[in-house]
Amino acid sequence: MNPSEPVFVYFEDDPPSRTIVEVLLTRVMNYQHVIMFEDSHDVIAKLEAIDMIPTVFFIDILLFGFVKPHDLFCKVDQALPQCVWLQYFHSTTQP
Repeated sequence: MNPSEPVFVYFEDDPPSRTIVEVLLTRVMNYQHVIMFEDSHDVIAKLEAIDMIPTVFFIDILLFGFVKPHDLFCKVDQALPQCVWLQYFHSTTQP
């Protein structure tokens, strides 16, 4: 693996959204390391099973699962303390 190539991790429970992001990242942008999780169940074990250090996280803020989004950030930080966070929150409501 090229160490300068990003490793994407995407937590998303909506299958069409996962497909769109996967196609965009792998086929359009030609990235090879895209890891998708459909829920937040057992998140620490899932992250520890990755043999690469993730560099980009996408987390659905309305993710259905066992861990709420803020807690998911904390669990990711716990499992991968070497990661640097840049948080972006998108509001689905328009003023």
